[in-house]
Amino acid sequence: MRHTCPRVKKYHYLSVVLFLLLWVLGVNLYLPAVQKDLAEAARKTISGKQYGGVFDEVSVSFSGQEAVLSGKVATAEQSAEVEKIVREQVRLPDQQPTRNPVIAVHNNIEVNPELAHAPWLIATSFGESRRVDGYLKSADQSLQLFSSLGGNLPGAKLNRQAIVDEKSLPVKDWQKTIATLPDFAKLLEGKKDKEASLVAATNCDGEWKVFPPEVTDDEVAEYLQASRVTAKQVSMALNDLRTMPSAEEVARKKAEELKKAEAVRQQLEKAMAESKAKAEADAKAKAEQAVPAAPATEGGKSDVKDSADAKDAAPK
Repeated sequence: MRHTCPRVKKYHYLSVVLFLLLWVLGVNLYLPAVQKDLAEAARKTISGKQYGGVFDEVSVSFSGQEAVLSGKVATAEQSAEVEKIVREQVRLPDQQPTRNPVIAVHNNIEVNPELAHAPWLIATSFGESRRVDGYLKSADQSLQLFSSLGGNLPGAKLNRQAIVDEKSLPVKDWQKTIATLPDFAKLLEGKKDKEASLVAATNCDGEWKVFPPEVTDDEVAEYLQASRVTAKQVSMALNDLRTMPSAEEVARKKAEELKKAEAVRQQLEKAMAESKAKAEADAKAKAEQAVPAAPATEGGKSDVKDSADAKDAAPK
C-alpha cells in the first residue's frame, strides 16, 4: 500500500489554498469594475433618444451579471419594455461587443400612472430646417400638426421627433393649439444666419410661447413644467438648433475644403510632372544605350576611316 509523503501532502494543500486566495482576490478586484461597466452600459441603452425620456426615473445596478431594476414608470407595459431592453440589448463594446453579458434581470420597478406623459411640443426653426419634439396622444394629431407646419414655412426640412403615445394624458385644447401655431415665416422675416432661428413651446393647452435661440434649457422646462418636461428633454429638442453652424463657419469650412483640394491638385500635378520627366530621362538613356559607338583602331582612328584611306591608295 502506497503512502503519500506528509511533506508532499502539505504542499498540495498549500497550493490549493493559495489558488483559492488568488481567485478570490481576482474576483474582488475584477467584479466591481465589470458591474460598474454593465450599469453604465445599461443606463446608456435605456436613455436612447428613441425612448423619449420614458425611462429617466429607472435605475439599473448589477450583482455579478444579474441586472436589478428599480425606480418608476407610468405603465406596466413600460416596465416590461425596459426589462426586455436590459435583458437583450446591453453590450460592453470594449469587451466582447457581440456577446450578451446579462444573464438575468430582477425587475423591482414601481408602476405609477401619474407618470404618464402629458402632451407637449417644442418646435425649433433654424436656417432651412425645423424640428419638432414632444408627445401627442394620437396619430391624427401628429398628421394635423405636421401638415400645418408644412404650410407655415414651405420648403423647410422637417425633422419629426414628436412621439405618438396613446397612453398619454388627453390634450387640453388641441384645436386651439393648432390654430395658434406661431407663424414662423413672419417671425423670421428679414433675419439672417443664426438670428433666423427661434424656439416655440406649448403644453398643448391652446397657447404657445416663442423664445429666442439663446434660451436656456431651464427656461423652456419651466414653461413646460405642467407637462413635467425635464431640462434634459429640452436639451435634446434644441440640439440641432444649437449645433447649426453660422454662415461664417460654413464659409470658413468651405474655404478650408477648397484650399485642401487645391493643395491635393498641386501635389498631383507635381507628381505627374516628376513622373513624366523621369520617364523621358529613362527613355533617352535607353535610346543612347541602343546605338553602338564605332570601334576604334590602333592610333585612335576608326575602322571606317582606315578602310576609306585604303581605297583611295589603291592603284587605278
